[in-house]
Amino acid sequence: MGYKNGDSPSKVRKVAFTELAINEQHDLLSKSGDVFGNSANFSLAYTFSIYSLWEGKLDLKGQDVYRYYVNPDHRDIIQGHCVVDTLNKGNKVRFIALQGNTRAKLRLPNDHVWYDALEIAYAENATTTVPIELKWDVKGANELTLFPLRQDNKDFYSGGNLGIIRMCILNEPIDFTRYHNNIVFDEQGVNSSPSLFPIPSLTDQDGAEPKLNIQDDAVRVLKPYNSITLKEICFETKLDALLLDEEGKVEILQAGVRTIPNKKTRIALPDTLLDRIQKAQTRHFVLFLNNRGEELLTDLKAFADGKNPFPASFSLILELYKVRGE
Repeated sequence: MGYKNGDSPSKVRKVAFTELAINEQHDLLSKSGDVFGNSANFSLAYTFSIYSLWEGKLDLKGQDVYRYYVNPDHRDIIQGHCVVDTLNKGNKVRFIALQGNTRAKLRLPNDHVWYDALEIAYAENATTTVPIELKWDVKGANELTLFPLRQDNKDFYSGGNLGIIRMCILNEPIDFTRYHNNIVFDEQGVNSSPSLFPIPSLTDQDGAEPKLNIQDDAVRVLKPYNSITLKEICFETKLDALLLDEEGKVEILQAGVRTIPNKKTRIALPDTLLDRIQKAQTRHFVLFLNNRGEELLTDLKAFADGKNPFPASFSLILELYKVRGE
């Protein structure tokens, strides 16, 4: 496992303030109240939108609308807008994109080269918008994942928070009658399960979670760890664990990890990876995704049709912290 020899250094595009559109409205945060009932607890939100004529919608029982996209002309450049809406002080967010399990290059419309990540300095108490383009392989995976890496909260990715944007970009309209829902729920476990999602955490050989230590704006763990443990859930699914760093490099940590209903799932971390994390100058994360591609849509359709008690798709993120003192 590891990056290939000869990999060129990652290129991060730092977007200047003059390239952004800024307004004082908070349309994105106000919409969070429609989904969660009360938006008072939300002070930062971000999204990515694509050309509206490509858009398809799934009404998720009136709670929300999931938007997916059809690329009828098989374009190899996807155009859209990244939006950051905050009530707080201004800061930075870095957008990293994946097509399936592969890094997707990004740029601004006027750029002549592609980049591995875009870093946006968003405005204080405002909505910041920037147009971006993604390099798209029409023969590749039909799933786009955007990881907005926040800089305002260094321990945000300790396992309990979400914050991943995932959407389907299809070459042809989907016929939902051709697909079957392959998620099987443990009916007794639906009410007793401690979590709807397999929340990840760093664990040692005994399954204990090392405590976090925040000092000088850096996060460390107090004791070594050698695995990731996923909390038990009430359904069986397969997930992929992807390793990525803050400069946009991506590799597969494990693919096709199967969860057993109502049992924890352990993913061992190789010593070579743990040693690399300790020596690295960049932050590293593990991204957990299930129901890849069109399976994401069919899962949401099963929920919309009342066949599933809740959506069984998840996009989770966990940072691999360095151990303090090493």
